[in-house]
Amino acid sequence: MKRRKESAKTSRQSAEQKQFHPSPAEVLAIRKGNKQVIEETISNFFMLTKIAAHDVFGFGQDRWERLHRKMLVHMSCIGDKLVTAEEINNEILKPEAKIEFCPNKEHRKKLNHFGKLEVAVSDDMSTCLALSLLDEFGYHGKRFGKVYNRIGEIGHKLWTGEITHHDLIVMSQAIRKKRKAA
Repeated sequence: MKRRKESAKTSRQSAEQKQFHPSPAEVLAIRKGNKQVIEETISNFFMLTKIAAHDVFGFGQDRWERLHRKMLVHMSCIGDKLVTAEEINNEILKPEAKIEFCPNKEHRKKLNHFGKLEVAVSDDMSTCLALSLLDEFGYHGKRFGKVYNRIGEIGHKLWTGEITHHDLIVMSQAIRKKRKAA
């Protein structure tokens, strides 16, 4: 019994000694990587949302701009720590809009640091999208589900390589203001 305790103590000490301590240069590289992942995730989510809202609801540039502005307001509230995405989900979306996010926790365990960061940003943006659709257009429940599913379909095509990031940009830019007949 005494040997087990000693070997457990030794293995615990060696594990503590092997902890990763990044150098200042590595810390800066991680922070730069974090910023890049966040910016790319936000950009991609906005493009996916614009395309999905156009496909599902027929949103043109004007309605997209309204939705975009509203999402930015909600994102800044979360970013400024005035409210959390969890509070929005539990206190507004779940009771009022009948929307509930159920993250796949097993999948998240397998992700690296940047994958987890990307998922966290996407989760916050999904909350902002749902709240914005509810606030600005009164869309909830099934309507939100339709646009959210479309975002997932397009995102899956991007992830599998069926479409490229360039294709996403082209699709997003193709949505323009409708011209009024003279």
